[in-house]
Amino acid sequence: MPSPLFSRLLATVAIGFLFTAPAARADFVLTIGSGTITADGNLTLDVMIENDDPSESLSYFELFLEITPVAATVGTTLQFAALQSEAFLMDTDYVFALTSDAIASGGSTVDFNGGNTLTLYDFDEDLNGVPIATSKLLASFDLSHSLGSATAADAAGNQFEVSVNTDDSVFLNEFLEETDWSTNTGSITVGAVAIPEPASVALLTILAGGACLRRRR
Repeated sequence: MPSPLFSRLLATVAIGFLFTAPAARADFVLTIGSGTITADGNLTLDVMIENDDPSESLSYFELFLEITPVAATVGTTLQFAALQSEAFLMDTDYVFALTSDAIASGGSTVDFNGGNTLTLYDFDEDLNGVPIATSKLLASFDLSHSLGSATAADAAGNQFEVSVNTDDSVFLNEFLEETDWSTNTGSITVGAVAIPEPASVALLTILAGGACLRRRR
């Protein structure tokens, strides 16, 4: 269901639609990044956007992301970081880099952060739309992993997915019409714990012993 912000945006521009001829629809294609996160660590992933029709532009997006555990040790969690850096707003490849309402107003793209859900939004402040002729950065999001009562060895290899909620996400073209879109699912794996090789352990033991002897002398 569209958010109040989206509803207000539509109401603001509704009069302009009365004399606007409908345009042919094209598909926006979203690509969510995948990666490996350190146990009890953090990870930032990108969401890219492109279009199968370079002539169509993007005026507004509301991106509703969700985290789903695929194979996770009991007690461990992967969540959207409580404080999102939103560093993508300063990236020259950001889709609204020159026309972002969030940048112009000094505001935030985060509409809601529920831990396992995150809603981001922004729009072209002139509502004229930005052409998507090549793949562009739509957003980035920060993830945080927590071991809870588990050990790093227990969590190694755990997997989570980040997906886009198709019911609540919205993308408007230059005519402020909802346009079709598709997406993949991002995959996050908790990294394995590095175990020293026997030779490395022996070397460390010798070095530690040598250090003890030097101190005694």
